[in-house]
Amino acid sequence: MRCPRCGVQASQGAAICVRCDEILDPAQFEAMQTDTGEDVDGDRTEPGARPAPRVAAAPARKATAAATPRALSKNAQKKSPEPPAAASRPYLAEEPAPAQPDPLEEASRSVDELRAFFRSLTMADRIAAGASMLLIASLALPWRWTKEDEDVIGLVSAFPAGILAGSVVALVYVRARRANASLAATLKLAQIGGAVMLTGFCAWFLRSVTDERILRGAGRAITQVLSSPGFGSYIGAACALLALFASGAALLSDRRT
Repeated sequence: MRCPRCGVQASQGAAICVRCDEILDPAQFEAMQTDTGEDVDGDRTEPGARPAPRVAAAPARKATAAATPRALSKNAQKKSPEPPAAASRPYLAEEPAPAQPDPLEEASRSVDELRAFFRSLTMADRIAAGASMLLIASLALPWRWTKEDEDVIGLVSAFPAGILAGSVVALVYVRARRANASLAATLKLAQIGGAVMLTGFCAWFLRSVTDERILRGAGRAITQVLSSPGFGSYIGAACALLALFASGAALLSDRRT
């Protein structure tokens, strides 16, 4: 006979299905319990007691139709966890943009630092550094006049003066930041040397740019100016002399002390 539950072919005279434990012959099953005093699950029963009815489990239902891709996508969307809020992950939050410095504040800070530096210098060093910086500023003025080109600024015609003046300012700055006395004396000598070269260049420039031509005829002499120093060159020469005297005074003051 076949098992009505799983359909397996059972042996002749079998009371229970060997596959799903379905009772095939209730009479034979009761007789077997009466003889052994145990149920099929191994629990002891009283002789002559009727076994408890066994309810056959319903077979598992099979899906009749496969879920459609659209239904699966909807279920996946419903079951997908929601992303955590940005507040729970502060490292993903956008960092605020750094504040841009105000140009006026930067300029004011630079001026304050320059003032503090000048206050820390001696009077001689202040004069030497100030005169050299004024000479550098005067290079934006006309240093030479020519008949062909008219006015020529100092940055074009006298740029070595700016280099020499800048070296004087740099030596004053380095010497003010150094505490070694022997190094300070060497820097002062270098500063005087730079001031001497600066003064010599300004004097040579005043002489070299002066060019005149004298035209004679009919008993008369006419002077024609071809090139002459500009007013910026005179300002530069005065600043160079002032820087030279101030550097010499700084060196003499150290020797006296």
